[in-house]
Amino acid sequence: MEKPYILLVDDKEENLLAYEPILAPLEIHIVKATSGKEALHWLLKEKFALILRDVAIPKMDGLEAIRLIEEKLTSERIPTIFIIPSDKSFEDILGSYSLGAVDCITKPIIPEILRTKVSVFIDLFKAKKEIEEKVEMLSAINQELEAFVYSASHDLRSPLATIEGFCDMLLKYKSDKLDPQIKHYIERMDNGVKRMDELLTDLLTLSRITKLDMERKEVNLSETAKAIRDELKEKEPEREVEFLIQDDVMGRGDSSLLKILLENLIFNAYKFTSKREKARIEFGVKEGAYFVSDNGIGFDMAEVDKLFAPFSRLVGISEFPGTGIGLSIVKRIVHRHQGKIWAIGEPDKGATFFWTIM
Repeated sequence: MEKPYILLVDDKEENLLAYEPILAPLEIHIVKATSGKEALHWLLKEKFALILRDVAIPKMDGLEAIRLIEEKLTSERIPTIFIIPSDKSFEDILGSYSLGAVDCITKPIIPEILRTKVSVFIDLFKAKKEIEEKVEMLSAINQELEAFVYSASHDLRSPLATIEGFCDMLLKYKSDKLDPQIKHYIERMDNGVKRMDELLTDLLTLSRITKLDMERKEVNLSETAKAIRDELKEKEPEREVEFLIQDDVMGRGDSSLLKILLENLIFNAYKFTSKREKARIEFGVKEGAYFVSDNGIGFDMAEVDKLFAPFSRLVGISEFPGTGIGLSIVKRIVHRHQGKIWAIGEPDKGATFFWTIM
């Protein structure tokens, strides 16, 4: 990391020269200004870790200087240490803080105190810079990964469709001529292809959620949940499931994303209650959080941290179909709405998923 810059502002050249040897051990670039106007010139030119300035800057009122700095560098909150004459009152010192100072030093300057205070802000600047660089690096890696997942998932679907088409053709038109063992192999291959297609579909959904532009509006989540319920009943009319859907539950967000969220949670509840004689699925809102609950197989709270991780399959659910991506999709949708999601459960006693959206 290159040496950070600090800006020294004082109307007396001899003071500026006196600060240099005191601060030299800190390995910093020192820029000097003898007026507020000159200070602003440098602030627009370089990125500074700290401003060390005399409380009274000539050719520009102190408050005006701070205001201009705020206007020009709203995104760069540069800490400022004021140097104050020893004859100033306590009220004057408090007034310096109102002008934007984060700290004050009184004259005559004690070198060790000045150096120590400056070093604290230099260390903070370096730490912030390091964090920013790591965040930028992780963001770039994440974008590359998202692009790869999207591209790979999209490109793999074409050869899979070809394989699935030939499998279906053999099973449909040549089934009676196939050796039973060969037919079994083709059926297993066809099922594997279909599972892979489901996995790629979920990966594409997960990737698209990050890229989609959101259109926030009021959404009747109860009506969305009822439509999902009706779809499930149409697919399996023989199955008896009690749906308890609270009326007129509203939420502000992207309607398509919120539908995907509810589909994943309700489909999960429907799947994991499939072995219950009296299955129950509930949707509603309480204490400011939305929820979907069921009386299915549940889960061990010791594994709750694994719930929303991609491809994570908890103990006891391996016998149920699924790609292990659904809850990751749900979590990403909630985060895109600046919300939180959590879950509680107990083995063989069901699970409840709670979430908020902003």
